[in-house]
Amino acid sequence: MPQSVEDSAHFEANPLHDIIFSFKATCAFFNFDISRRRLDENTDLQPISTAIKTLLMTLNYYAQTRLPPSADNTNMPARIISLEKRLASENTSSRHFIPLVNSILDEETDIEIWKELTDLVNSLEPISLNVMDVRLAPYTNSQHLRCTAPFVGPDQFMEYLKDELRTELAGTNFENVDGFYKKYFEETTWANKCEDIAKRYVNRRDKVSFQFPADPTESNVWEWIKAVQAKFIEPYKPNKTSKDQDPIPLRAQVFHTKGPGQINGGLAPRQIDIFLKSRQLPARNPHDWRDVLVIGELTTSPVGKWTDKFLQLSVYMRELFAAQPLRRFAHGFLMFGTQLQLWIYDRSGPYSSDFLEIRENPEKLLYVIAAYMMMSNDELGFDSSIYQDKKKTIITVIDADTLKEKKLYLQPQPFIKQNAIVSLGTTDFLTLDRTFVVKISWRAVGRKSEAELLLKARNVRGLATLIGSVDTCEISQLRSDLSFTEGMKKDIHPAESKMTTACNPAQSGSLNSGGNVELNEGVKRGRESIDSADKVILRKSKRACVVNISRQAQLNAAIARARKSVKSGASGSKTGAKNSPKKPKKPDASADPAVEVAASGSSNAPDNLATHSSLDVGQGSNSSLGKRNRDADDNDVNTDIEMLPERDMKKLCISSNTGESNMVASAKPVTTQEIDVPGASDKVAVIDAEMSSPGPDPVVNNNDSSTVYRNRRNTVIASKPFGRVIDEDTTPLELICGLRDAIMSHKVLLMDSKILHRDISTNNILLTDPKLNDGCCGVLIDLDLAISMSDQTFPADAKLLTGTIEFIALGILNAHAFPEGDGVFHSYRHDLESFFYVLISVCIRLGWPLNKSPFIGTLRKWYKGEIDDMYSAKQSAVSPADFKKKILNAFSPKFHCIKGLASKLRNNLFQRYIDPCQDTYTFPEELYNSILKSFDEEILKMKRESHP
Repeated sequence: MPQSVEDSAHFEANPLHDIIFSFKATCAFFNFDISRRRLDENTDLQPISTAIKTLLMTLNYYAQTRLPPSADNTNMPARIISLEKRLASENTSSRHFIPLVNSILDEETDIEIWKELTDLVNSLEPISLNVMDVRLAPYTNSQHLRCTAPFVGPDQFMEYLKDELRTELAGTNFENVDGFYKKYFEETTWANKCEDIAKRYVNRRDKVSFQFPADPTESNVWEWIKAVQAKFIEPYKPNKTSKDQDPIPLRAQVFHTKGPGQINGGLAPRQIDIFLKSRQLPARNPHDWRDVLVIGELTTSPVGKWTDKFLQLSVYMRELFAAQPLRRFAHGFLMFGTQLQLWIYDRSGPYSSDFLEIRENPEKLLYVIAAYMMMSNDELGFDSSIYQDKKKTIITVIDADTLKEKKLYLQPQPFIKQNAIVSLGTTDFLTLDRTFVVKISWRAVGRKSEAELLLKARNVRGLATLIGSVDTCEISQLRSDLSFTEGMKKDIHPAESKMTTACNPAQSGSLNSGGNVELNEGVKRGRESIDSADKVILRKSKRACVVNISRQAQLNAAIARARKSVKSGASGSKTGAKNSPKKPKKPDASADPAVEVAASGSSNAPDNLATHSSLDVGQGSNSSLGKRNRDADDNDVNTDIEMLPERDMKKLCISSNTGESNMVASAKPVTTQEIDVPGASDKVAVIDAEMSSPGPDPVVNNNDSSTVYRNRRNTVIASKPFGRVIDEDTTPLELICGLRDAIMSHKVLLMDSKILHRDISTNNILLTDPKLNDGCCGVLIDLDLAISMSDQTFPADAKLLTGTIEFIALGILNAHAFPEGDGVFHSYRHDLESFFYVLISVCIRLGWPLNKSPFIGTLRKWYKGEIDDMYSAKQSAVSPADFKKKILNAFSPKFHCIKGLASKLRNNLFQRYIDPCQDTYTFPEELYNSILKSFDEEILKMKRESHP
């Protein structure tokens, strides 16, 4: 096919519309007349230099993720980056960009616009022969990504993000926390200097020049801050009579932005009223989110508009944590006219001081600004356990073998990071020698750590091997000397609607969706752009799409209000009986906890949270299940959805791929008794999970602390090997070999170590080089949701719906769509069924021309909509009557050869001629062996065909 025809098809599927719209909107913002169709060669483009830089960033991103066929082997992304740098350093005249700008203003076709870009790059950045047609080795640039469906276009609107953060933060934010101001602004080494600065302001001779503005608009307050900073903070020196003669430790400087193009490196361009960054960094634009220390929001709105401005500050904090995923906490403040409120955000949520009145006491604001400028890295929330030495990033763990400290040298940028604020904050680095993966996250206190499970299962072939780990700190330590109570919780008024999965489905280019984690491909600043309505073009890669808001707190909103409506000691059960602690019930003699675990259906929720007899899922993402909670007066796109009362809420647990596994009503760990029971003869027996009662609810004990927030522990885990994700480059043989070995690992993990994974997804299976991984072609990773069934206790989510929703088994979906009795146990069979759905998903998503599968809609029904619809769609798809038509015929040409294996696996898991059953086999080894046999036969067949 002629190249122009290929490009036409490409741009029809991947238009430049959003990039063009964003560029025009930015030009309009800077009052540049875009009504002219042509610019002459002498036109000064300096007024829109920011718009041009942003245009190059977005075109660079486009080139990285959706390169037109005609640009293959031209190293276009690197050349555009080089062009960006030249423009930023003013080494290139802006007149070179006039043809490209004219093509946009003339509304030429995408092909013509791309041609102008190509001509521009070719003229200024000629192709170097040594960078032509570079091919990376299969395992040298492997990447593992966990993601949900991305927020694109309107999903990144400020108001939309506010609505999503309303859900994420509900029940986690505290106002007027006792001891806040004392801890962060008084009991410090520099407090006396701040006090002295404030006194000098009060005692100044010129009372007029530095008077706080009568009209406290954003611009007026900013000008006042600049003036008092220059007059009272910058030149400060201690009095000669003072005992403290140390110089003022100014570490930061105050800035603000005038438009959305002045701060790079964010998920979307934002305009910040006030922020601080290090004085050691250049003061000029553009700034970068990686350098932001403190964020402030100024408004003349009354305090009655608090929720809206709080959510706006939270959007900015989300940008900060996405750019600085290792921050332990971050400072911020809201100022409503003359009312100042100081905030801190950490992985358990935001909390604040009381309001400070500034009009009569402006020295208080001066004191706070001076304090922010003097705070050390620790006081600003930076992680001191990771440090720089000779330009190398170093972290220390405790070696799993020697129990001695082991230094690891990390690559400068993480390859996985999480955008959500209240979450695990999962951030993964590669070591410099690409030998180990270092995972840093904030796990919930009270549940067994992944390191403990990896150590217990260390001899399991094909499972990630623990190299070392360390716990660095807890949220309760960061919040020491503070007092939190239920009464301090700030209600942000969510309403309870049907439980939904709140994102759009994964776009093409994304293999799957499982969580709120973003792939970071290197040290690149500000590659995204946005239009005036806050429309964003997010980073995508061949392997997946970038993330958005976390779903881990979907129930917190309802919980916060439910606590108010339910009397202390009232029943959380349907019967209304008193909720008294119950002793754990011994399981039936036929039950082996090593091969099953309760997934849902608890009749008694902790914290007196009532349960509901039905569970629905509305519009959603592929990452998890969670309640979508909103106000009735919110402008929600789902306003026609029926509302549910608080008493009808039900506990859920979402995939660790969303960065959270603890969506429960309380921060308190749950303990329960489990007893191993011998199996029948030489086989391991298990009860029919779907037909058995999980027994009474576990006892809720507050073993960790008396806090009313969820306590978290920062954990560092180093493991090996590092594999590559299943992607477009994966061959059919690599796929089935990797899945076969992952299933074998799952079997040994269950049978020998008595650990059930519970989160099988494309994200948690990595392909590895068998020569480097003990002969294994695939490795099973991520035990965040795994449960050790031989322990005396297991975490609160033992009875919660877990996993990545696209791959959740029919039996579990059915139990939540049509609940009966006490629910369903999550068993080994459900995980095996999830492996089956992984195979199907890969064969339908990948292997199509232009990476565009025409059958994505089939999979979308598995993770979007109400839960009963998802169940029905999946059940129909794998039924004998429809399996060939809906599934096998949707396989891409690349994976046609796997149709036979898929049919065998369907028969292994489900009855051959009737609708899919959902029973758990009594003897797990039989099912494992039949499935592994099917894989082995297919692998042998493929190898024979490739080497006749």
